Amino acid sequence: MSFPPASPSLCGRKRESSSRHCEEVATDEAISTMEKQRFIYLITNPTNTVIYTGITSNLQKRIYEHKEKLVEGFTKRYNVNKLVYFEHFDNIVNAIEREK
Repeated sequence: MSFPPASPSLCGRKRESSSRHCEEVATDEAISTMEKQRFIYLITNPTNTVIYTGITSNLQKRIYEHKEKLVEGFTKRYNVNKLVYFEHFDNIVNAIEREK
């Protein structure tokens, strides 16, 4: 399984949330301006054969935890630590709904 390349129509479209493919990436500066928001994210393993969806208020910290395998569970067991997509939300209810 492989993921399609970033699509300008997805990255540039205005919606209830802002979406970005990881090619545009979550930099320290971009994330620090979104501190009070919630994120849903998709991560995969190095061979793109496993996908995991998550929700967090601190994307940078959470991806670090996945990469360093600091939390026991699915992502550690299957080496899922490559960020492929994320969206940010101002409202936690909307973020949870989108994750589902």
